[in-house]
Amino acid sequence: MVKKLLKHELGSYIRILLPTNAIILIVAVVARIIQFFESDTVAYNIIFWSSMLAVFVGIMASMFMTIAVAVIRFYKNFFTAEGYLTFTLPVTPAQHITVKLLGAVIFELISVGTALLSLIIISAGDVLVEVIKAAVYLISQFFSNVEAEIATNFVFYGIEMLILVAISGIFGVLVYYTCISIGQMARKNRIFMAVLTYFGYYMLCQILSTILMVIFTVLELSGVLEPIFNFFSNHELAGIHIILCTGIVLYTGLSLLFFFINKKIITKKLNLE
Repeated sequence: MVKKLLKHELGSYIRILLPTNAIILIVAVVARIIQFFESDTVAYNIIFWSSMLAVFVGIMASMFMTIAVAVIRFYKNFFTAEGYLTFTLPVTPAQHITVKLLGAVIFELISVGTALLSLIIISAGDVLVEVIKAAVYLISQFFSNVEAEIATNFVFYGIEMLILVAISGIFGVLVYYTCISIGQMARKNRIFMAVLTYFGYYMLCQILSTILMVIFTVLELSGVLEPIFNFFSNHELAGIHIILCTGIVLYTGLSLLFFFINKKIITKKLNLE
């Protein structure tokens, strides 16, 4: 049943977002074709930069629509009249949330892939070939001229960065889901309460960031953090691993927390229209 739900979820995303992504790629191809008629005329510059702007706007719209579709589908499927059908299925709340989350993350990746592909199409040609050659040369030179330990560390840095980006993306979606879940507990104006919850979350993050910054500054001036700074200074390679892994652990913990908040609300505090 979970596989069928995920297939249905992805199908809904495809019907809504695939045309948008296809249009972006088509506009990128048109922008690339325009470059074959390059000239110094005003007409060419207007057409060229208009096509570039169209691609950029399309990419931004695709990113926004991916999040918007994820949020709308989460709310409609769980907290409107559709919820009566949703929760009659032999699927647990945790599985429902997982399916929604997977659908959103998969199409976030597709949107990012579309953006990268459109940029590659626009820059296709001699310039792109030279950039790729330069990048390959620099990477090969780097790995051939550094110690094996350093090269290995940089490979793991890349892996850790990818994991961190993936988990932070999951966390970002879960933040929206949690705000919607909290907002739906209100008797009236549930969408407004969800938006208000998000702004409350944002303000709380800003306040906590400010407090942590003040604490960090005070500890730094007092010399309490000097041993830590010395460690990172003397062990730079290990220090980067510690920072990246700390981010991974932090975002993983927060993602699990927000996941279980959603699960708890859907299980115990569900308020269907």
